Amino acid sequence: MNITVIGSSGFIGKEFCKQAVELGYNVYSPVRGDEKLFERDLGNVIYAAGYGNCGENYLNVLDANCTFLSRLLAEASFESITYLSSTRVFLDGSTTHEAASLVSSFHDKRRLFNLTKLVAEELLLLNSKRSLIIRPSNVYGLALDSELFFTIDHS
Repeated sequence: MNITVIGSSGFIGKEFCKQAVELGYNVYSPVRGDEKLFERDLGNVIYAAGYGNCGENYLNVLDANCTFLSRLLAEASFESITYLSSTRVFLDGSTTHEAASLVSSFHDKRRLFNLTKLVAEELLLLNSKRSLIIRPSNVYGLALDSELFFTIDHS
């Protein structure tokens, strides 16, 4: 099976690549800006690209979470796509049921991240290709360079 991991240099994407290789899959992990990805069959895409630091670069939040995904849906050839969203979309909501109304809190400094994840999910629901949306809640691992993850110093 051929797997393409978008966001393979990130915390979660690296782990997807590692696990897929260990399971014997053919893994393509294009670097950001690699236009060749629109010239080949991507197989099964794992979209782990994302950016959450809204205060640092809000345009990168939009591009990583929505804009590039929309281009991929319109121009790329693939069998299926799995998109990593976030349970943050339920932040400030009264329930986490799929049919629940969602709340975007004005006071949440990362609300753009939540909104772009919801837009990306809607794009996937509207497209005609096979897609799966996953909303991780807690991700565990060593991410010493990230300001958005908790780290534990074992020294």
